[in-house]
Amino acid sequence: MVLLTAPGGSGGRHNSLARGATVVEIRRNPTREVRIGRIAIGGRPFVLIDLPGTYSLAPRSPDEMVAVEVLLGRREGEPPLDMVICIVDASNLERNLYVVSQVLELGLPVVLAVNMVDIAADRGLKLDLPRLERQLSVPVVPVQAHRKVGIDNLSAALTMAAGAAAGAAAGAASG
Repeated sequence: MVLLTAPGGSGGRHNSLARGATVVEIRRNPTREVRIGRIAIGGRPFVLIDLPGTYSLAPRSPDEMVAVEVLLGRREGEPPLDMVICIVDASNLERNLYVVSQVLELGLPVVLAVNMVDIAADRGLKLDLPRLERQLSVPVVPVQAHRKVGIDNLSAALTMAAGAAAGAAAGAASG
């Protein structure tokens, strides 16, 4: 499972989702570290990879290349991906949804966490998240990661998505 966001800090995202779980490994490259942790969601264990942020799967920097290589399964030593958690800024949704659309084209299960919904509301932005969920055909969960609001709902969406992905994989293997 990977966390994908726009460029910026990552510690708050990882710790809110992992509920303070200890990072078990840090893989460094010349420009960026990839943080890897272990979490359990719905009683199922996951490896959580916190990728460098990117606005696109057409990388413009070495750290964006790390994210793209992991998403495309081209990064040596990384486990196969079972799910992508795309965390987007509610106050800059249009720009952030571009990379989400690219990730959806990869065919990986996606859960979309729309972060900073409080800031978007303060700026007068009206978000129709149920409509966005219908249009993208993926779970869309409003969160305020800095306040840990919506993290339980995000965990529930991840549990459901993981169960659906496991069922689809089992069906493909047997059929």
